[in-house]
Amino acid sequence: MRSIIRLLVVAVFSVVFSSSSCKKEVVSNIVFGEEISDVDGNIYQTVIISTQQWMAQNLMTTKYNNGTQIPHIITDTGWRKHRAHAYCWFNNNYSYASDNHYGAMYNWFAVETGKLCPTGWHVPSNAEWDELENYIYNEFNQNSSVGTYLKSEYGWDHDNVVPFGNNYYGFSALAAGERNSGSGYFGLEHQFGKWWSSTKENGFKSWNSGLGYWSSGLYRGYANQSSGYSVRCIKD
Repeated sequence: MRSIIRLLVVAVFSVVFSSSSCKKEVVSNIVFGEEISDVDGNIYQTVIISTQQWMAQNLMTTKYNNGTQIPHIITDTGWRKHRAHAYCWFNNNYSYASDNHYGAMYNWFAVETGKLCPTGWHVPSNAEWDELENYIYNEFNQNSSVGTYLKSEYGWDHDNVVPFGNNYYGFSALAAGERNSGSGYFGLEHQFGKWWSSTKENGFKSWNSGLGYWSSGLYRGYANQSSGYSVRCIKD
């Protein structure tokens, strides 16, 4: 089934300009790149932040870019025991994950194949996440507020202390939750979003970046490679 993912942005003004490589649209603080598609036919908006071009939605492909099917693990026990590449939908509900723009969840073994993103794109390394974080920090001189500029304006719990996200760059980060590696259970929807990097820490853990409703910062750490997290792709 094809799922067309669209990003609706309401802005005060817009400017359209062209470059030799592609046509870009600037809407307020958001610079749009070209739309891209995966092998399942899902279409993604992209945004340009500094020198990087990111997908503005979470990946939801069920196949690698060579057309090979990714194993779909449904049961909690199956996910907990599986030590090879796999994906799932939050609460095993494709329609719910699609309607809420959560995308799919992948373990790191799927990331490790190097074939998860559309051709010409890749799962960002930890260093590329560093670059994104540092750029936002340098622009606003507020390292503790990086997450505010990346979060979507909707889909997050709120504790009346931490500001809502303002989606300054159109990154549209959502709290899609996770699938726990130890239990296989789903959790943290509306509270936390985590995105894999391609960087391995050791034989059991790999690096990821995360955002929580209780914090304006961008969390950086490593987790068990069997965890189910979201994936964003970045242009080569």
